[in-house]
Amino acid sequence: MENILKSNVVILLILGLITCNLQSCGEKVEHSDDTLKGFMLAGPYVVNSYGGINEMKKYMGLKGNPSKEKIISLYKKNWVFFFDTSYKDQCSSTLKDYWDITDKASLVKTLDALKNTAGDFKAWDYARLSNNAALGYASGYLTKEEVNTYLVATLKLAQEQFPDWKAYFNNYNKGRRDWNPNAPDAAQYTRIVSLMQMEYTSIYKLIPLH
Repeated sequence: MENILKSNVVILLILGLITCNLQSCGEKVEHSDDTLKGFMLAGPYVVNSYGGINEMKKYMGLKGNPSKEKIISLYKKNWVFFFDTSYKDQCSSTLKDYWDITDKASLVKTLDALKNTAGDFKAWDYARLSNNAALGYASGYLTKEEVNTYLVATLKLAQEQFPDWKAYFNNYNKGRRDWNPNAPDAAQYTRIVSLMQMEYTSIYKLIPLH
């Protein structure tokens, strides 16, 4: 199942309405690098949700020549639980329409399948798992602790199977092509995956997979 092309249309609309997220509206939370890595598994979807690299950087306030510490802090603030529960209706609608997920049980079933089903393109599965888990939190189906449990376990699997982010996203790209070699947004996602690893402010340059 592929929820990216269609569900990100909804996500783009959601993010276009955001004026602040949970962390930027007053709650000060410092997340660990491993917590951030769990959401980094879904990087292409997060970037596409913002409308692309440049739009994401503008929203996050990434400009000039920020320090490594500043870049990491901004990613932790804007990527970890990038939807809060105030967007419950939109996020639950996305999960229902494109994954047939209507409650915690059906979400857990989907996440377990993405994590455990054997296949050649597991990065493709792990990226979608991370994205769906984030939507599941916003939908009220999972707690933050439950999401983190899934992402920590999935990150460990990704670390066992891939030597670095480059190998991970090469496998992700192969998975998308295998799913639909003629997808109308194929070039868009290939470009996102490339740019998000090359940018000076790329989190993937600063926090390695291992």
